[in-house]
Amino acid sequence: MTPLVVRLTKRDKEALVVLLDDLFFTPRRKNYQLGIALAKVMAQIGEPIGFRYLAHGYECGPNRYQGRKLAFEAWRRAALLGDIPSQSALAYAYSQGLGVKRNLRAASNWERRASKAGDRDAQYNLAQSYAEGIGIRKDPSRAFTLWLSAAKRAHRKAQCNLAVAYENGFGTKRNLSAAVKWYKRAIRSGDRLARKNLSKFQRSRKLQGQNK
Repeated sequence: MTPLVVRLTKRDKEALVVLLDDLFFTPRRKNYQLGIALAKVMAQIGEPIGFRYLAHGYECGPNRYQGRKLAFEAWRRAALLGDIPSQSALAYAYSQGLGVKRNLRAASNWERRASKAGDRDAQYNLAQSYAEGIGIRKDPSRAFTLWLSAAKRAHRKAQCNLAVAYENGFGTKRNLSAAVKWYKRAIRSGDRLARKNLSKFQRSRKLQGQNK
């Protein structure tokens, strides 16, 4: 008897993602046990998204402290299968030592992979590493480029940091009008620090004008 080969269509995956989102994130329907069970089934047939949701279930479920190592392994499996959000999550796990020994070099390597694929969180995190020289050689110009890429994808913290970079000439030529533009965009995205920074910047400019 020929074994049944299960392949999920795009619509199948979309329907399962909706169901998993309900089981993990909708307050009235939340059921981690059922969500983890469904994610396991998807993982068993080699679906990267199954590993991703399984990792979330282990990391955020009732036994999250005991499940960190399991979550890390699930993130790793999904990342190796090419799941970009999982690559970013794996990088974060390495950077914070969540379920694995802290390894900043490994974190940077996975951040690079996710960043090249266009993941805005990975681009922001990698930019922070370049800006501060964490796990890799400090490179303000590279940090600026990554902040810009993430900022264009509406990453509010990247937008704020990009504004700071323009204001101070960090990794780029100083450009105060660009700084104001990105502070305002970050504020519209909901970044509180950007609001404080813009207010401070405007007060400073006003005082400079009065002292001329």
